[in-house]
Amino acid sequence: MRYTTDMSMWHRLNSVSWSRKLWHIAGGCIVIALATLVPWPYSFYIASATLLIWISIEAMRRREPWFGKLFFTLSAPFIRSQERRTYIGNTWTALSAAILSGLFRDPLLLAACFIGWTFGDPAAEIVGRLIPSKKFFNGEKSVVGTLACFAVSF
Repeated sequence: MRYTTDMSMWHRLNSVSWSRKLWHIAGGCIVIALATLVPWPYSFYIASATLLIWISIEAMRRREPWFGKLFFTLSAPFIRSQERRTYIGNTWTALSAAILSGLFRDPLLLAACFIGWTFGDPAAEIVGRLIPSKKFFNGEKSVVGTLACFAVSF
């Protein structure tokens, strides 16, 4: 029996944005730790302050070309190309953290809200790239990736 390697599988694994996935998981773990360790309303204050910081960064990168260039140079491993024209993921994460920490005072419930995002989204990309399946949303999402996100989040 001859040993063979499936180069297409390695190609698909190499196409995963690993730095972005690690950033995603690290950031999510920080949010989960803050949600469980910092009592309410301080968790809400921290999340709101973080949101204000990201809104300020968004405003600066759009208003000041030198800041936008510096920002995208420093964050190149973590930013998708389409995020240059719209809000970056950190801003949406900070918004959801502020809203959820305002709604849920139970630290475990708040942490549970972020577990799916922290681990489900990276699982979706990895599994979605490894296992070919039907694509939707202009070829951006796959059925197996969506199912992987659901399974990990559940």
